[in-house]
Amino acid sequence: MEEFYNSGSWVAGLHFDKARNLIALSHKQGLISISRTKKITVLAATDENGNPFLIPNGLDIADDGMIYFTNTSEISSYNIKYGRKVIMEMKPLGGLYSYNPETKEVKTLIDGTYFGNGVVISKDQKYLLMVETTKYRVVKYWLSGEKAGQTETFLKNLPGFPNGISIRADGSYWLGFSTKRNDALDKIHPKTGIKKLVYALPEFMQPKAERFGMVMNISTDGEIVATLFDTQGAILSEAGAVKEFNGYLYIGGDVLPYIGKYKLETSD
Repeated sequence: MEEFYNSGSWVAGLHFDKARNLIALSHKQGLISISRTKKITVLAATDENGNPFLIPNGLDIADDGMIYFTNTSEISSYNIKYGRKVIMEMKPLGGLYSYNPETKEVKTLIDGTYFGNGVVISKDQKYLLMVETTKYRVVKYWLSGEKAGQTETFLKNLPGFPNGISIRADGSYWLGFSTKRNDALDKIHPKTGIKKLVYALPEFMQPKAERFGMVMNISTDGEIVATLFDTQGAILSEAGAVKEFNGYLYIGGDVLPYIGKYKLETSD
């Protein structure tokens, strides 16, 4: 192992472009490109209106080279306290964006998301899916065709906090979760006063995310094909990032200190 790049902050996204540059999202620099010689180029630090990418999150690259990514907030960089604030307030922040490597242009596709997170482009390149963590849902944004530029709900009322999303060879998707839903949080969401009270509690009294690993395989029609669980969080206390490669799932998380590897069952 070697250290490829040290940003001094969280780095998300991570996709190689056709020139084998690593395209990533740095919480300090924004959308960046890292060459094979480890040269860092900042592609975009703000949107076209000057709003900063303070919590850039999910990313994917289309076949034509267009880069699509989310930014969870333009208000503040991430820390645990601010993360809880975003979850509690449920306000549309940040957005979904495209970056054209040819023109260097950033374009806002969705202005304001509910904890905009993972992004994945469909196999036919006609749409992309974006995870909205605090809404417990995945939305579809059409890239081409009669619905180009339109947004619709792909999957809703999920049983946990969805995080990262990736594509399988058959065109279906893997959806990772940070943890399962919390009944107490769901019940206080309509009650602003109680939410303010809970948020004001000292950190040691704040509710903690449960250890709970969950990954779903989702069809192109938004149907749940299968779900994998570590209900006690014994091996994977979270499963926010998930990627399939050579018959295995590689699973990570926001604070998980290692990568999990799970062998998929194959049919003869």
